[in-house]
Amino acid sequence: MNAEHAGLDRKPPQRRLLPQALRTRRTPARGSSGPSRRTWAASPALLPAGEEYVAVHGRNGPGELPPPPPNRAPPLPPLRASASAARSSAHRGAMASYSRAAQQWATFARSWFLIDGRMQPPGKIAALTAVRLEGRHKPVYHALSDCGDHVVIINTRHIAFSGNKWEQKVYSSHSGYPGGFKQVTAAQLHQKDPTAIVKLAIYGMLPKNLHRRIMMQRLHLFPEDVIPEDIQKNLLEELPQPRKIPRRLDEYTQEEIDAFPRVWTP
Repeated sequence: MNAEHAGLDRKPPQRRLLPQALRTRRTPARGSSGPSRRTWAASPALLPAGEEYVAVHGRNGPGELPPPPPNRAPPLPPLRASASAARSSAHRGAMASYSRAAQQWATFARSWFLIDGRMQPPGKIAALTAVRLEGRHKPVYHALSDCGDHVVIINTRHIAFSGNKWEQKVYSSHSGYPGGFKQVTAAQLHQKDPTAIVKLAIYGMLPKNLHRRIMMQRLHLFPEDVIPEDIQKNLLEELPQPRKIPRRLDEYTQEEIDAFPRVWTP
C-alpha cells in the first residue's frame, strides 16, 4: 500500500473536552496561600502556566451549570461632602439646566418682530425683513429648515423713495392673455395698494424656491400704525429702523438753531 493511501486511513486525533462542565481556573487570592476559582471561557491551550481546570457541576447533575459570578467590582462608597458644597453644586446644576432650556426655547420659538416703515426705503425694509423671515439670525438656521419668525410692518403708506423714483420706477405685469402686458409707476401702484411696494420688495429678497410662499405667510403688512389686538399680544421686539429719519426745521428748538455753527456769515 502506498504512503498516500496509508495516510487516508489515519483518523484525526480526538480532543479531550470536559462534557457538561464549566471550566474554571485556580489562582491564588491576594493575601492568602489557597487557590480561588474564577470562570474561564478560553480553551485549555490558553491557560497560563501553573493553573489547572476544574469541572464544576450543578445541583441537579452535569446538565445544569451554576450561575456565573459577577464580573464587576462592588461600587465605591460615596465621598462625603459638606452641606454648603452640596447646595452650591445643586444650585449651579439647576441654573445651568434652566439657562439651556431657556436658550433652546428662544431659539426654536416663533418670535414676532415689529418694524416701523415710516420714511424708510422699501429696499432697506426688505433686506431687514428677509433675514427674520428666513431665520438667518438664528444659530440653527439651515437653507432647508423652516425656522423663520413673524414680521409685522406698520406705516407702509408713509414709505420714502430717494430722488424721483416715485415717477421713474415702473412695475410690470402680464395677465397671460394677448394684450395683457401692463406697466404702472410706483406712485400709481402705491396709491392703489399702500402695501404692494413693500410686499414686492420683500418677495424679491427671499430665495426663489417653494419655501418663499411659506415665509410670506409670516409677513403682516399694515398701511397705518393700527394693529389688531391679537397681533399686539404676540409682539416681542421692535427692530430699529434701517435709516435714520432727519428732523424737519420746525422740529428744532431755538437754542439748537442758535448753537448751530455758522459756516458763512452774510
